[in-house]
Amino acid sequence: MPAADYPDYLARLDAADVTQTAVIGRASTVADAAEPDDTPLPPLGAFLGRCRLRTHMAAGRNSAVYRGELWDLRIPVAVKVPAPRRRGDRPVLAAHLRTEFEVLARLGHANVARLWDYRDDPELPHLATEYVESVTLEHLRASHGGRVAPKLAVRVALKTLDALAAAWRLGVAHRDVKPDNLLVTPHGDVKVIDWGMAGEIGEELPAAPSADTIRFLGTPAYLPPEMARPNRPFDHRTDMYGLGATLYHAVTGRLPFAHRKPTQMVLAHLTETPVPPFDYVQEPGMLRLTDVILRLMAKAPADRFDRPDELRDELTRILAEHGSGSSKVFRVK
Repeated sequence: MPAADYPDYLARLDAADVTQTAVIGRASTVADAAEPDDTPLPPLGAFLGRCRLRTHMAAGRNSAVYRGELWDLRIPVAVKVPAPRRRGDRPVLAAHLRTEFEVLARLGHANVARLWDYRDDPELPHLATEYVESVTLEHLRASHGGRVAPKLAVRVALKTLDALAAAWRLGVAHRDVKPDNLLVTPHGDVKVIDWGMAGEIGEELPAAPSADTIRFLGTPAYLPPEMARPNRPFDHRTDMYGLGATLYHAVTGRLPFAHRKPTQMVLAHLTETPVPPFDYVQEPGMLRLTDVILRLMAKAPADRFDRPDELRDELTRILAEHGSGSSKVFRVK
């Protein structure tokens, strides 16, 4: 990226929420950059491929999600479409939707939302996955006084680990593990969603964004340090870091670093050490869980857990310290 473009690039990044995925494209011309997107979101009742859109479920800066139905099978689905963005960004959003389709087409797992439909439409591509009666871990945290019980967080982490490990066996890393991407059902089942930022393990990030190459940015609040540096390969330990940052936020109610601007948050992941979670929460199992979280969030990938089984054993020991207890998570209204 030319040096002259950096102020605008950083200003756009720092205008974003640190807990939202930053997918920043670049318009190919000045006119494209100034012109808003002219493709509105589809209305309720519209058909996209096999899907009829019924209700709005969620909307972010990169995508919108509807609750829909497969008209031929009468099966409820979650339908994702790119959010309206300037024209220069739309190819990037469409590419991430295609990536998610390609991952889900290969990855069948109980803790991953099942793929039902995908259309690579030039005007309005869409992806349909199974609809799950659930809330995100972030919503669960916010609705339970700002944090969740360590035992519940560990149970969610174990099932998340199972899904991620299945992807790793296929040579794929999620690269955007965070509370908003973990769905939790009333009985404690977990679905890992939003695989559009996934990448082949061993790839390197491009040296800089450009009109032809978009550098992966991820979500600043949970960003593994290696994802903030160019020409650094990533692997399954990148997801280990994201899982550690997710656990940190879930059990303490605080982000690992208390910066408001995304660029400051990214620098913190590169250079700062988080306050140990036990300093905020003194409950059974928190000493061991603190050790696990801090190891997951080690700056160097080599200092994190290397094998899923090793992490699974540690998390299981933490559950044993808590006892069994109820598996009911919340009531669906």
